[in-house]
Amino acid sequence: MILRFLQRTCRPCLSVFCSWKARASLIAAAALVPFAAGVSGQELKTPQVEGSYLGVTQLGVVEPVPTEIGLAIEIQDSRRFRGTLSYVEQDNLIVSGSIASSGKCQITAESDEARATIQLDWQNFGGGAAILIGELALTTVRESQTGPVAFLRPFDNPAVDWSRQTGRYSSSFTSASNREPIHALLDITAGARGILRATIAGWTDPDSQPILPDPPGWTDPDTQPVVIGTTSAAGGLIAVGVGSGPNQIVTLTGNVATDEEGLAVAIDGTYRIDHTTGKRLDQGTFRVHLAP
Repeated sequence: MILRFLQRTCRPCLSVFCSWKARASLIAAAALVPFAAGVSGQELKTPQVEGSYLGVTQLGVVEPVPTEIGLAIEIQDSRRFRGTLSYVEQDNLIVSGSIASSGKCQITAESDEARATIQLDWQNFGGGAAILIGELALTTVRESQTGPVAFLRPFDNPAVDWSRQTGRYSSSFTSASNREPIHALLDITAGARGILRATIAGWTDPDSQPILPDPPGWTDPDTQPVVIGTTSAAGGLIAVGVGSGPNQIVTLTGNVATDEEGLAVAIDGTYRIDHTTGKRLDQGTFRVHLAP
């Protein structure tokens, strides 16, 4: 599933250029500024966001379901970039975006049948891995929906073949606020080399008495956090996704221990759960036991 998803989100540049030409009227004039030949010292500090991103979003308020989404940023010139956004059965949306040196990112994406606006924060983890997390608003001919969205650019040098380790593994999550571990199951549902998709069963909403109210009409779904992760040859792990409550984004960072055959035997790291408004809901440590 993940391999097909990567192929769908990373189409050849030629087809992207053809789509732009056919839909040039959809792209904002600001995005059509000619690429500059030189790069100033200030522009050198602009994050480099080009690449193919795997993602997950959770739109709507009535039994929302985590859904895969893809972002391909094909060309970047200083702060501005262009690419495509893929979501469910929609035709690829043409992306026009900008990013500030602070990492604040804005994207507008359009097709004949849909329009999306995305407000994101960028974080670079080195080795090619990076995340873009924030809020997505999607309008189609049928409805308008909003929700959290998280994109992951995998490591350049991936390691661990997660297709060999799909299954459910004992895990514990310990909040920094109360130091009480929550026992859960990390269910790796799909994988490829250096890439995994997982749900976390038993890790409940940490914001049970939220300062921020639930969105109007919100009905608590039977939702478990869903993350998409990447692992490197150096043993690093970055995973990002949506939480079990409304407008929650989960980020996991850590280290993967492997055996002589290259199979993962344990993951140790830290987690954080943020609201799309920027409020930190919870943070702490986690451990996953993958050894037989």
